Amino acid sequence: MSQNNGNSEATGFAIAAALLAFVGIFIYAVMVFIALVLSAVCFFAWDKERRIGRYTVTPLEARQFVARGMIGAFLALLFALFIDRMFGVRINPDYVLHIALAGYALGSLGVALMQAEEEEASSNLTILPPERQTLPPRKAPKTECPAEAFRFASWNDEAGR
Repeated sequence: MSQNNGNSEATGFAIAAALLAFVGIFIYAVMVFIALVLSAVCFFAWDKERRIGRYTVTPLEARQFVARGMIGAFLALLFALFIDRMFGVRINPDYVLHIALAGYALGSLGVALMQAEEEEASSNLTILPPERQTLPPRKAPKTECPAEAFRFASWNDEAGR
């Protein structure tokens, strides 16, 4: 009976691992596809501003998108080389292209998504011009203290003690 229970746990674990791997491969494929399509759009907008629907891609944005992707691809390959040399994990040469594509997608899309979130967060802030800003009224200082409450010391004060 315990052998049967062990097989079902192993089968469940294998199914969960296969499902997780499938989801990871799907996310990888979608991100790489989107990054490559947007890179093609960026190459069309390399020298001249292009409009796609309600979106405008400027040459600066296009160059930054592709540059971030290239940096991401380089860093992913550098990290894979580090893992290979430092820990002795052999990386199959067939996977080098996939590592570079994943780095390109993360470098270009990841930073672009973070910048979009920052812009959205900053656009929700409303800053009023100085004439429209209202400050809480200042409280007037209390002037009810007697005139003799404070006086400066003199040299003769020490002798009196």
